Amino acid sequence: MVDAGHRQVWARLRIVPSIRFSRTRVLRLMRQHALFLPHRRPESEQAIHGGSIQTDHPNKMRDSDGIVIETIDEAWVRVFSAVDHFDACCVGMPVVRTGNRIAALQPIAQGLMAEFGTT
Repeated sequence: MVDAGHRQVWARLRIVPSIRFSRTRVLRLMRQHALFLPHRRPESEQAIHGGSIQTDHPNKMRDSDGIVIETIDEAWVRVFSAVDHFDACCVGMPVVRTGNRIAALQPIAQGLMAEFGTT
């Protein structure tokens, strides 16, 4: 009953004949013992991007993205790339068979190694 609200817990307790609780008591006990899930917030309006992604000098902002490509022999590979926002120069582009979070960070690491010699 971890994902249940106080009304659902109260309704389930009413099935047991020897246990009687008021709904407000169930609510109070659940509050005291922090048995509520975090509240779901309503989705807010998306902020319109009013700024620019063009920077005034290189190595200030980079972006990465990945795509999946089918090869001639019907295999799939993942291509991740990182681009510098100053001159749209590709700073890293590994091609891997399995796309995971480590592979997604590789183009950034390649760009750092090429530019600064270390990550």
